[in-house]
Amino acid sequence: MRWSTVVRSSSATWMAPLLGVFILTLLSKDLTSWPTFGYWTGVTGTATFALAFVAPACAASGAWEGSRLRRGRVSMLVPARAPLATSGVMLIPVFALGTIGMGLALALAAFAASPGSGLPHPGIVGEWLLIIAAHSVAGFALGRAVPIVVAVPVSLLVSFVVLAYPSAMEPLWMRHLVGSGLRSCCTVAEVPDGRAIGAGCVVALAILVAALVLGSRAHRVVAAVAAGVLVLTGIGVGSWLAKPLDVRASTARPTNDLKCSGEQPQICLWPELSGQSEDIRRTVRSVRDRLMGVGLDIPGTITTAERAQNGELSLGLEVGSTPEQMTMAFTGALLPDGPPACANSQQQPGAAAYGPVSAWLDMTAGLKVTDRDGRYSPEDVAVARKVRDSPKSAQLAWYKHNRQALSDCTTEPVVSAAHKVDAGATR
Repeated sequence: MRWSTVVRSSSATWMAPLLGVFILTLLSKDLTSWPTFGYWTGVTGTATFALAFVAPACAASGAWEGSRLRRGRVSMLVPARAPLATSGVMLIPVFALGTIGMGLALALAAFAASPGSGLPHPGIVGEWLLIIAAHSVAGFALGRAVPIVVAVPVSLLVSFVVLAYPSAMEPLWMRHLVGSGLRSCCTVAEVPDGRAIGAGCVVALAILVAALVLGSRAHRVVAAVAAGVLVLTGIGVGSWLAKPLDVRASTARPTNDLKCSGEQPQICLWPELSGQSEDIRRTVRSVRDRLMGVGLDIPGTITTAERAQNGELSLGLEVGSTPEQMTMAFTGALLPDGPPACANSQQQPGAAAYGPVSAWLDMTAGLKVTDRDGRYSPEDVAVARKVRDSPKSAQLAWYKHNRQALSDCTTEPVVSAAHKVDAGATR
């Protein structure tokens, strides 16, 4: 069969415009609202959102093509030709449909995020293609086995359920078996975790091989048993890879990508932040000087890596951050990441200090803090202002006391505006 005939007669050719319109009209908001600005890896992760819609379209198209072979009794009329040779030709347009669909989704996310030079993350793209191939071949195998009125809707529905529902199910790591965990990957300080990509690839490969076995000339019972074993093995291996990840599909980005410059402080930035380097350095130095002016001990190295090492201070900056956001990232880095371990089994009185201490840090760093923006309560702002009116030694003592209260479950915080703030009262 000539290629022009294959393309012209394929259901994928007719489905491509419908899928394109669907992505442009119904998925564009999700694809353009939250990609990581300026970072190709984050853009690629965001585009994964479309996979739960593109792969089912490929599965349905594959089922249609399989039903065409079934209705035409091709395996009986051309017994000398291997089933894989026939199905391979008919599935090429289906694979192209999936590739074009994900390419369009990637283009929309990239348009919103302006990632600049670089390429999409190859691991994520590879998982897309493997999942598309697996669902296409599985749909094709179903189309060869049952009538078209059953094969097409069942392929479409089952493919969508398999790809979309694990994200809403527990345990949370199940989403990595179908690649949907990558939707939230990655910030500029993150890269995809190899186990997340590996889990999805293993399951997709198992489905692909199982579908090929079902479409072979092997005995039906033997083929069904072998396919079942393959799928269960793939799910088992994928689960072993994904279980340690919980909900997160990303890990810290290697720090050898950082570019550091300056002294006291030395500031280390990701390449994607280079366009804002002067603004970042100016803001960081200003905030550091203000905080050190009241006695805070600030590390000499400021990094944008996810995990600080060797006494560094880690700032969670993204491309396009404003000076206000840079300042809030700096002050937020001086607070604990979360409650201490003891809070899991007992009350933590120091939790009440988070608002006042955070407000005081923002004020000290030069931000205009009010209770109107919803970040702080009126009481938090009142306490922070009272502390700011105190001598520097009293402010430092108050901060150290409440910082300790945030880190344990025994220290009582000083969080009342009526409390007298002095250097000795908080010791």
